[in-house]
Amino acid sequence: MVVSLINFQLPSRMEASDVVGVGEQLAARYAAVASPGKTPVEGAPAHVVVPPAVSASWRRFAASHDTLATTTALRLATTPQPPTVDPDASNAASDDAWRTFEVWLGAWARHTDDGKTPSAADAAALYGRVFPAADGMRFIGWRPAKQWVAMKGRMAILAEPASRDVVNGLGGARLVETLQETHVAFGRAYAFTEVQTHEPAAVDVRGAFVTAKDALRGYATRVEASADPDVPGSEALAAWLLAPLYAMVAEFAAAPTKRAAPDAEKRTPSQPPPPPNA
Repeated sequence: MVVSLINFQLPSRMEASDVVGVGEQLAARYAAVASPGKTPVEGAPAHVVVPPAVSASWRRFAASHDTLATTTALRLATTPQPPTVDPDASNAASDDAWRTFEVWLGAWARHTDDGKTPSAADAAALYGRVFPAADGMRFIGWRPAKQWVAMKGRMAILAEPASRDVVNGLGGARLVETLQETHVAFGRAYAFTEVQTHEPAAVDVRGAFVTAKDALRGYATRVEASADPDVPGSEALAAWLLAPLYAMVAEFAAAPTKRAAPDAEKRTPSQPPPPPNA
């Protein structure tokens, strides 16, 4: 059964994507009869003329449809994306790397002097510079900006040639590599090493959506009003032009708005359960 749209409100559950999609389907059908090519489109009414009022209404809808399509695409393009580096995860990884390095270097600082180099004294001297008694490991619990400055100073110490000789000689090169990796990630996550960009303002499509939906309703109304049984071909033309819209409206009508409750849930509290052995 064909649903008349003249006095019919378009489905309230329609979204911007619905209007954009059905608009493209309608555009293909309108072009097939308004500007027929050398190869006729299958099913399109032949030798018909689109009424001027319908053409004018179509142009209004087409303009609003294009605006809505552009706005919808822009909203998708500017939708904030989740950060590639999570600050909390980066902070936790950095803290773990520093804890591991502190335990390792502290163990060497307490190692019995066996006459080999680097010696326990070398390790203790480096430990005292990287983890001075005044701060120790407390710096990993400071606020990000203060922690970043503290870590930069300690990484600078570890980058000194003499410090590298001690660390490498004791087999800690891989631990320092991990420190460097987590340090870089921490700086990126908290925007200390990269320019911090602001999230683009959200694109609001509501205005374009309302305008396009109203224009769509107006176009459908104009097309149906042009269908006149006394004008040969006019009814077939109207049906052809609006077929995608009819189909979409039917889909919305067939789709349940909410799941029906089971029979057990339909019983109201005032209804007593059936008596046993009834």
